[in-house]
Amino acid sequence: MRDHQLWGGVFDETAYHIPTFVPIGPNEYEWSGKDTEEGILGVQISNGNSNRWVKIGVKGTKDLTTAGRVNRDGIGAIVRFTPDGGKQVLSPVLGGSSHASQHSLVQGFGLKTKTKGRAEVLWPGGVKNRLYDVMAGESVTIPRSRATSLAAGRGTSPSTRSA
Repeated sequence: MRDHQLWGGVFDETAYHIPTFVPIGPNEYEWSGKDTEEGILGVQISNGNSNRWVKIGVKGTKDLTTAGRVNRDGIGAIVRFTPDGGKQVLSPVLGGSSHASQHSLVQGFGLKTKTKGRAEVLWPGGVKNRLYDVMAGESVTIPRSRATSLAAGRGTSPSTRSA
């Protein structure tokens, strides 16, 4: 039995640039004798910083409620986040960026040193939802609602929160 048959996938033995190990039998490999080019190894060490962030997801209501009109992934919605005392940032929820790939459906926003802010979602069709007091380090999912304002931390918000 050939190697590619053991793993269940198609293997093109001629599709290689520089073979380092060549199969000589099932699960046995032998060095080809070809050396790779000498080069320089670069290592990047990133310690990051102490800035804060929030993540905002959206949830459309199509097929979840009888009046649902927006697709469940919320594609087409525009998320606006404003840190307290900071500048607002807009981020659209997009479905695809290139061939066979997709943007994240969760939008990330930086707060610098701020501790909280306000999220606003403009849904396709014009409905706006707001969520106040989104705390640094929090991940929030905001569902489409008929209400124009959602009060976080006051028991009236249908959002899903996690820290």
